[in-house]
Amino acid sequence: IFDCIQSNFSDVQSSLTSATVLLTNTYALSGNKLITSNIRTKLSQSSMKKVVGYSWTVVNGKVFKFRAYDRSHSCSQEIYAESDRLQNELIEHGYKHDES
Repeated sequence: IFDCIQSNFSDVQSSLTSATVLLTNTYALSGNKLITSNIRTKLSQSSMKKVVGYSWTVVNGKVFKFRAYDRSHSCSQEIYAESDRLQNELIEHGYKHDES
C-alpha cells in the first residue's frame, strides 16, 4: 500500500505523510513488524515530513487544516455543537472513553 501511495500520489506528499504514519501504525498494531520497519525506513529516507500538531479533513472538495481546540473556522460553534451531540449519542449507546 505504501508503494502505491508514493507512486500514485507523489504530487501531494505533504498531505499523505499523516496517512502514511497512520498506515504504519496500523501495520504495527497488527503485528506486522517487517512491513512497519520497511515503511518507517522509507519514510525517514524520503523528504516526507509530518506537520506536527495539525489534523486535516476534506469537505466538499476543500481541505481544512486545524489544531486541537482550534476555533478559527467561521462555523466552529456549529462544528463543536455537532461534535458534542455525536459524543453524547455515542455515550448513550455504550461508548466509554479511553482514559489511558
